[in-house]
Amino acid sequence: MRLNCDKQKNQILILNKDKIYRSFHLSKNKHSFPKSLFLIIILSLFLNICGTWWGLPSHQGWAPDEVRPSLVISSIRNSFSHGWHNKYPPFHFYTLALSYSPFLMLHRLHVLDVDSFEIYNILFFIGRFISVLMGTSIVFIVYLCGREIYGERESLFAALITALIAPFIYYSKIVNMETPYIFWFTLSLLFFVRILKNHRIADYLLFSATAVLSVCTKDQAYGFYVLIPACIVLSNYLYIKRKNRTSKIASSFINREMLLSLTLAVLLFFVIHNILFNMEGFIKHFKLVTGPISVPYKMYDLTISGYSSMLWHSVKNIRFSIGWPLFLTCIVGLLLTFLRRRKDCLLLWILIPGISYYLFFISVVLINYVRFLIPICIILSFFGGKFLSDFLGSTHRLYKTKIVIVSIIFIYSFLYSTSIDILMVKDSRYKVESLIKQNISPNKSIVLFGNPKYLPRMRSFNQIRYIPNPNLKSLSFIKPDYLILNSDFTKGFKNETLHFKSDKGKLVYGLILQYRYNPTWILLNHRNIYKNNKKVISTNLDKINPEIKIFKRIQ
Repeated sequence: MRLNCDKQKNQILILNKDKIYRSFHLSKNKHSFPKSLFLIIILSLFLNICGTWWGLPSHQGWAPDEVRPSLVISSIRNSFSHGWHNKYPPFHFYTLALSYSPFLMLHRLHVLDVDSFEIYNILFFIGRFISVLMGTSIVFIVYLCGREIYGERESLFAALITALIAPFIYYSKIVNMETPYIFWFTLSLLFFVRILKNHRIADYLLFSATAVLSVCTKDQAYGFYVLIPACIVLSNYLYIKRKNRTSKIASSFINREMLLSLTLAVLLFFVIHNILFNMEGFIKHFKLVTGPISVPYKMYDLTISGYSSMLWHSVKNIRFSIGWPLFLTCIVGLLLTFLRRRKDCLLLWILIPGISYYLFFISVVLINYVRFLIPICIILSFFGGKFLSDFLGSTHRLYKTKIVIVSIIFIYSFLYSTSIDILMVKDSRYKVESLIKQNISPNKSIVLFGNPKYLPRMRSFNQIRYIPNPNLKSLSFIKPDYLILNSDFTKGFKNETLHFKSDKGKLVYGLILQYRYNPTWILLNHRNIYKNNKKVISTNLDKINPEIKIFKRIQ
């Protein structure tokens, strides 16, 4: 009997040791990352970093709405106070200022000059590289968020879909606020999911902080967070009710987690906006973003037809952003998730920020740019990842065929999204600049029509004049030797020969160059993306690789 008892104890001990070992092994694997994730991150880094030199060296680059180093330096010199304001909130300005700080210290020590062209462009590259790092980090955060919702394979697919969003790749290489605010939003989405799962106070505080950072990077991010508090309160109530059936929903409105996270959000918002020392600037910024500044850009009418058109164009914008194969994949994944809503309830919760954003931002401003829908594309990537994983894992039947189908989807999507990088690297202005240096003397007089940001760089020429709008009368006085224009953004000048009257007779200009890099195998058509009957252009991607025309005075 005693011998049998000892044997039983030994067996129990062995079983317990085995459980402890397996528990430790699973815990260890939970915090390890698959090799394929690193490949996806390397791919994203490559796609984001390729073309970061687009339009540089220059004082302003070729990207619209880019935060130039001069804007950051002037902000630093104003100490972000004394009425300082911009159309964007200040947080990413602080990030850029911090990255510039070593150069600014050396500038004060008279070691270098931050206003010199060379150092200025180094600062430009630093700002762009920060966007590269943030863009690549978003892909990693999507994977982490996916692991909170479902398994490894689904998360990897979601991360890969995110890495291949075409406008996301573009904005992850320029100093624009899109990638930074999406970075903080995606991070807040991770903590939002963790709150729904466990309701830990640390996740409440981290969600509150990252949400504020997103809004303080770009104001429009507020739209994500209008509906989220109600969702958290409801989730908290259901979570507590499982433990205590007598609990009431009022206890979920006022509790330690809610009060602390709300207090943190308010304090962070006040500190980041420097309200104590720059109340005037904050008020000016608020009036700027809520005033008539957006009225000229409104794309839809306040009618049922207008809202229907906006919704349809939103779908088309999303399709454009990720291409047909991934678009259909994500939509099918979304529909299947609705059919299995009880099983995939947590996955459906992440739609809430996207719905909130559409209802309380896009539907309010009535502007529907492609870049505004990048976060919606990221949210949809979770549904695409789920579908692809289920598609491969549902059965072993026809497994090789399914692998081929999924491979074709991602090969096409890779070629589709990399079109952005190819067009930036092979931008028409590079070749035009080279041809100008080879064939036109630096002493010749040249007039450039339009915004210099969208034209070839002409630093080595002595007699350069920029005319924002084609003013034909001024040509009779200037009589330039050459006219250079971006035909995508300059109306008129479509003829091969131009005639202008002057006091001494006619000025005749003949077309000597018309060029745009236009390979037939490029999959993404980024030009002339119109979203309503008013022909309002809804993307800045059309600024890439414009058609350049050069006219020479022949009489």
